[in-house]
Amino acid sequence: MTAKKDDLDHRISDAFATKQSSTELSALLQEVRDGATAAVAVQAEADRVALDPATRPEAVREAREASGDATFRAARFTKAVEGLEALLTQAKGREADEARQLEHAAAIKERDQLADDLKEFWQLTNKMVGLLTRLSRNNKRLGGDHRHAGPNRSAESILRGVEHLSHQQPSIVDSTKLLGPDGRHVWPPHNTSGWTEYP
Repeated sequence: MTAKKDDLDHRISDAFATKQSSTELSALLQEVRDGATAAVAVQAEADRVALDPATRPEAVREAREASGDATFRAARFTKAVEGLEALLTQAKGREADEARQLEHAAAIKERDQLADDLKEFWQLTNKMVGLLTRLSRNNKRLGGDHRHAGPNRSAESILRGVEHLSHQQPSIVDSTKLLGPDGRHVWPPHNTSGWTEYP
């Protein structure tokens, strides 16, 4: 039993001399609180024995020694709880800072990868502008726009399986908006007056 107490005393001292995790400190804190409670119980029992008039003098001396030791341990553990609580607060703050730093580093890494991946986005944007331009020109060749039905149905109408496009079935030629790498609109195209001007 003494060895276990000594081990707890050493671990309390180690907690103030080394950097421990909040999990380790939480477990130690609970153990010290339990130790303080146990010491108070030992003190109460020792006092009961020492004050009992039926207790032999030799037993009284032992009980008083046990009470004094338990009183000291209860006070020491109570003081240790205060210090460990402060260490636990510091550990949680430190770990939160470390977690934020890791998250920020991960966000930076992801951002740099996204900046590189955007190159592919611009390549796809150029392809989409090319396809939309072809669709717009073909619509004009078929009769002027994408609302024609029958044999003059647009490529979009055929793909979607509808007779013609409408507000319920909007055309991607009219509805798509794309930005280029410089932040300017590359689709739909605009003339110098700001009016939409499809190819």
